[in-house]
Amino acid sequence: MKWLIITDSTGTEHVKEIELFLKAKKQKTDIFVATEVNTNIDRIIKSEIVFKKFFKNIDSVTHCIISDYNIICKYQAAIYLFGFFYGKNIPLFIARNETDEASTLSIIKKYKNVRMFKTQKLLQETIDKELHLFEEEEKRNNARQKLFKKGLPFTPDEFSIMIAENRQDECNLFLQAGMSPDVRDSAGTPMICYAARYNKIDIVRWLAQNGADINAVSKDRGYSAVMDAVWKKNEEIVELLVSLGCDLNIISKDGQSVLVLAIGNGNENICRTLIQGGANPRIKDHMGMSAYDYAKLFKKENIVQLLEENEK
Repeated sequence: MKWLIITDSTGTEHVKEIELFLKAKKQKTDIFVATEVNTNIDRIIKSEIVFKKFFKNIDSVTHCIISDYNIICKYQAAIYLFGFFYGKNIPLFIARNETDEASTLSIIKKYKNVRMFKTQKLLQETIDKELHLFEEEEKRNNARQKLFKKGLPFTPDEFSIMIAENRQDECNLFLQAGMSPDVRDSAGTPMICYAARYNKIDIVRWLAQNGADINAVSKDRGYSAVMDAVWKKNEEIVELLVSLGCDLNIISKDGQSVLVLAIGNGNENICRTLIQGGANPRIKDHMGMSAYDYAKLFKKENIVQLLEENEK
């Protein structure tokens, strides 16, 4: 982050304290001392050198402190600074005194990114308390800028594409930019289900490690991630999700349990993993059939034996 501290010749001693405080917090700082000369609008606009020098101080600023509210009213360039900061949504922290006129204050307070403090001490205490939040927001903004440069819109649907394509770096950027690991695409599919459907075990693990709900259910089939993994016959992802403690007794929209799906797919290894993980073989589907019933119907003798041994 870079902090710009705006003051005038009467306040340079006071802002030194703020500058030292910010530097102690490992923050980049710059001080702009406003005078009648360096904030004269006509001179700034007419002189390319002065214009570049003026905006060099604020072009890379992420946060701004104004040591005295009256500086805003006193110097011509204030409207330019406010317009620039407002357009970039840069937080403004303004110290003021009790003699400030209420009418002028009401205008200043209309800016959503402006915070005013009665004393410089209160201003500094607030920054100290909330600095970690500013740093987190800066990281999110930086990640969004990186996504923008890659031509990737910050949307759940785009996030799902990155997951399907196993683009881990881009997936990391989406989370860093503030995307929830539990976000769903426009069809209502959780990201962890996407990862399971596309056989991306590393992404499944990564989403779980970042707090994704491993039992989230999609709106299309009503499948959880482990159901999608069973449907795709992916033994590794099934084993991973079972080891993470996923719910093995969720019922899909068509009334099937994950164990019924596994028996239908005929994968004995997956059935064993689910049974040993606690899947209930007696849950009945909409046709009144349980996993145990299907195993007997389809003559899956090994699975029937496994179910009976597990129940004992």
